[in-house]
Amino acid sequence: MKAFAGHHLILGGYGEMPSLQTPEYRFVSLGAYLPAALAHQLLQACLDQGADAILPLLAEEVRALAESAVLFAEFGIRVLLPADAIHWLAPATPAAERWSVWLEGKPVAAFPPLTGAEESAGRSAALQGAFVSDQNGHFQLFTVSADGL
Repeated sequence: MKAFAGHHLILGGYGEMPSLQTPEYRFVSLGAYLPAALAHQLLQACLDQGADAILPLLAEEVRALAESAVLFAEFGIRVLLPADAIHWLAPATPAAERWSVWLEGKPVAAFPPLTGAEESAGRSAALQGAFVSDQNGHFQLFTVSADGL
């Protein structure tokens, strides 16, 4: 949440979600998980909730939004992914021991703090989104599994 201080976050999930809201965030249900219609489903949720940005965490969402980023932009919604998001996907996301969130090539949160190599690599790649990395600055998009949805 620190990465988006000053913003009201909408945390979406598939299926039933707890009815919980705080001044900083709220949970909303995205409905049933529909892999064939993810871009449409997520766009509709953004429009319904008045979201101005979306940070996909499922690899399937990353793929769907990477192909639909222009459509989201037409509605004034920023997709927080690099332009070549598919390139950054890993076959399987490693344990997130080092993570960072980037907006337009600038790190907004990281744990532990970024090394000089990581920050330099992230800036030169103009990263955008949530990433895991090693100490040498090799980044992969952070995703979670859709198994069980």
